Order: sequence, then C-alpha cells, then structure tokens
Amino acid sequence: MSLADALQRFVREHREDPALRVVRGTPQSDEMTELAPATPATHQARVVEGAALEQKPVPALAGSGFTHFLDGIQRSRVALIWHGVPVIWGYAAACVRERGADRLMRLAPGMCESREALIFPFAFAPPEELQRWGLACVDSSPMARVPEDADNPAYIRQYSLEMLGDLRRRLERTLLKRWLESSGERQWLLVDGELPDSEQEGGLRRVVGLIKSHQTRYFAGEEQRRLLELPEGQRTTVFQPHRHGYRPVYSWYLRLRDSAGQDQTFGLVRVEARADEETLRMAGEISGWLLAERTPLSLPDARWDRMIYPVRDCEQYLRSIAPTAVEMDARLQV
Repeated sequence: MSLADALQRFVREHREDPALRVVRGTPQSDEMTELAPATPATHQARVVEGAALEQKPVPALAGSGFTHFLDGIQRSRVALIWHGVPVIWGYAAACVRERGADRLMRLAPGMCESREALIFPFAFAPPEELQRWGLACVDSSPMARVPEDADNPAYIRQYSLEMLGDLRRRLERTLLKRWLESSGERQWLLVDGELPDSEQEGGLRRVVGLIKSHQTRYFAGEEQRRLLELPEGQRTTVFQPHRHGYRPVYSWYLRLRDSAGQDQTFGLVRVEARADEETLRMAGEISGWLLAERTPLSLPDARWDRMIYPVRDCEQYLRSIAPTAVEMDARLQV
C-alpha cells in the first residue's frame, strides 16, 4: 500500500479525533523553494596545480565523455497537524540517466529510487498510531541545537526539511554506489552537486561533481579576483578544498558562459573529482567536456547559465513520476 493510500485511510478513520487536523491546499515545495539559502562560509584550500590559483584556457572539444548523469529531487508540504505538531509529507527521489549512441537520454536500468514518509519530531507527537496504520514515519526531533525553541513550529519544519534532504542524499549515494559497481571502463558519471564520501575500492573513479552554488568561499584577495573574473571557456588551476572528516577531492572553477553585464557568478561552476594524478592530467579535458554540454540550453530553468541539459533531463524525469499537490489534496478530501 502506498503512503498516500495509507494516509487516506488514516484520515478517514480519525476524522473525529481532536488530536488530528488535516491541512489541505498548502503549497507544495521543492528543493529550490523550501530550503533557506546556505550560510556563506570561508573554507581553506590548497592549490595543487602550480603555485597559485591562475586562469587557464580550456581546449575546444567536439563532444563530451560523460555517459551517465545523477541527480535527485525532494518535495514536501505540511499534510497534518498531529497533537499540535506540523507533520511534513516528504518525497525524495534520485535517478541515473544514460545518454545513448543516438544522443537520446534514457533511465539507466535499475537506477531510480524514491521514498515517501511523514516527518515530524517524535519527542512532541507520538508516532505509534500513525505507524499502526502503515504510515512510514521519520523522527526529526531536534538534537538540542536550540533547546528553548525546540517546539517552535518554524524550527520543527526546518528540522523536518533537513531530514528530508538527508533522505534524498542517501538515495543518491545508493545509486552512486550501484553505478560504481556496474560501470564500464569507458563510462563517466556526472553528479549534480558535491561528491559524497565514498567507501568504494578505488574511490570515485570516473565520477565528476558539478556545483552550481557558491556560498562557500575558498580564496580571497587576488586569487578570488582571478576566479570571479574568469573568462568564458577558461578554468582555474586545480586546488584541494578542505573537507573535514571526508576523503579529499580535487576541485577547480570553470566559466561556462560569458558574464559580461551579469552577476560575477553567472555561468560559473565548480568541478570536483577524486584527488589523484589522473584528475590533474584530465582537468582540462573534463572542462572541455562540460563546455561541450552547454547546448542544448536548459531553459526555462532559472539556473540555465550553470545547468547542463542532461542534469535538467534528470530533474524533469523525476518530477514526472513524483506525486503532485493535486493528488495529495485528493487523498485528504475525505
């Protein structure tokens, strides 16, 4: 039985329960609208290609070596008030799409995972009755980060969304591990976002991360000026960002599109790959692959200047199979 079916049955049988309030018609949020912007931060980094962060031209390539693309989505809304606590319906999904010799994008076999759950703090609302009706529940009880505000509904929602984000990342890591175990020597995977820590033998070989946001700063002064003034089609030299508690990665910045008349980060992406000599040798070639991915455009996505089309294809596929707000409202109309 799906979570939506179980939720419909639960609401029908508990319609007179004073501890339950059904919330209908609330906007459904996705990852782009539901999470507060990350707090800007400055982290250390060590240049590993040359003595300082410099600008480097990228060789023009006719095509891309990337064959597979991984991305995930999440959706959420407040579905219930249970014992005075907002209960978040959360949906997370991830997939790997592959590009065939005909250039068409398809779902890679066995490479899609999704999960739905009701997310709320068990410390403030008992989960047992919900679970008895077959509803998957995830505990988002705050870990005493802000004790005096632990039962603040705004904090409860934020903690629940953080749990949903963790769930999405676990699905993405599951698919990444599956791809590493089954991929061929000529296959390369592009991951949307930072590379996760990997326990795979040999690490994340033939895996590249593409980061579109720039809340974390790694360089200041003249080196920061060089990367922010990076011309279209050029990259920085490779550096190793500090990642406390994680295996090291190598990284560099790449300007996908001309930023004249635009914000400093227009068309600017950060690339990650495993920390080894092969990455140093291939940084220019990998950058050329990414430049070759600039067409077709990812319009009408607002992030089109930094998003490559195959990543948008992943998102569009995942959204097409995700439950909609209309479907959820229909389940709650009992």
